Amino acid sequence: MALIENGRKKPTYYAMRTMVEKLDYFTSAQKLSSGQYKFIVNNRPVYVLWGAGSVPSEITGTVTVTDIYGSETLLDASQITLSDSPIFVEVGS
Repeated sequence: MALIENGRKKPTYYAMRTMVEKLDYFTSAQKLSSGQYKFIVNNRPVYVLWGAGSVPSEITGTVTVTDIYGSETLLDASQITLSDSPIFVEVGS
């Protein structure tokens, strides 16, 4: 799969770039359920979530949500809506 086609960066390019920025040097990874993973990066949890279903109950309070393009938003965990596009969730950021 090409990340750049005809000089244009495809969504996959941005997803890979953001994934490396958020998860580089992770020390552990755990599958919580389908489309829900928990990574430990610099001794802090970073969740990668997508698909249907609810947000894991351990994600509470104000969180930083990053989309595949690297855009960050501060939200209350109760405001997170999952979709087919992965998001990165950092608790206590």
